[in-house]
Amino acid sequence: MPDKVKFTDEQLEQVISNYYAQANSQCPNCNARLNIVCGEARQLPKWFSIDCPRCKSGGQIADKKYLNNRQWTVEEEKAIEDAYWENKSALCPIDNSVLVIQERSFAESAKGYLSAACSRCGNALDTKKERLP
Repeated sequence: MPDKVKFTDEQLEQVISNYYAQANSQCPNCNARLNIVCGEARQLPKWFSIDCPRCKSGGQIADKKYLNNRQWTVEEEKAIEDAYWENKSALCPIDNSVLVIQERSFAESAKGYLSAACSRCGNALDTKKERLP
């Protein structure tokens, strides 16, 4: 049985980027589905252990983008809002992760707001926005 092949840092970065983008994470060596274990959120930096059940390749990596200190700019927040209201995918402008967005309405004719959050860099947005007709 061959020795376990370690993924390169670039391969590991791509795997966790795909993980946050909710894309399929495939082994860069054999294209099989990967087993990904994410360390607890209390652990900084956040660690990932990645293994391929087919070719036994793998590795561990600290997520350097987890809880990034840069805040979204006003322009980026507006782009996130616009993407939601225009029924487009809203991605984090810092790390391209899929954002969790919720629309909150208080009444049919009342103003509502959006709540958006990135599970990777930690940015969040709460805003008041009039409902579109």
